[in-house]
Amino acid sequence: RAVKQKYGALEEQRRIKIENHEHALKDPTLTAEQQERAEKQKGIQEKEQKAEKPKIDDALNKVGC
Repeated sequence: RAVKQKYGALEEQRRIKIENHEHALKDPTLTAEQQERAEKQKGIQEKEQKAEKPKIDDALNKVGC
């Protein structure tokens, strides 16, 4: 439960940011610069999500979930 409290909101925020970037990338009115920036930000969020995953898994294993 404590792990969920600590990481749950962070995971949700990151998931929403990634979804927002995906949605923005579908916008045909984006300039090439805007699209590049959205792709870069999406990549950053995905990289942070992957880096955080082992920490969450480790914490869950420690508490026996």
